[in-house]
Amino acid sequence: YFFASFVISKDEKDGHHQYLLVGYLTALMTYCAITGDSAVGQPYAFADDRSLNPYFDMDAFMTQYYVYEPFTNFVSIYRSEPDMLGLQQLIDDYLAKYN
Repeated sequence: YFFASFVISKDEKDGHHQYLLVGYLTALMTYCAITGDSAVGQPYAFADDRSLNPYFDMDAFMTQYYVYEPFTNFVSIYRSEPDMLGLQQLIDDYLAKYN
């Protein structure tokens, strides 16, 4: 489910890309590795909050830069509490095992 979420650039020469969710997960893992804090419960809604910045619009970003449906589901993952909790738990599990 998660790995099917790569986005495909509208410019065919540009190929597949990581997406905004990857940036959040990378930052979260780095933060938790440095601080020892749990990833579970860390905020994430801010990255899709247009009241903070009009550029924090995942739907507009996807429409402008990438082939959208049905090639990606990262926006729905990001907006799903159960999916995000699962990713946070995965980070905690990974750090407990390898840190």
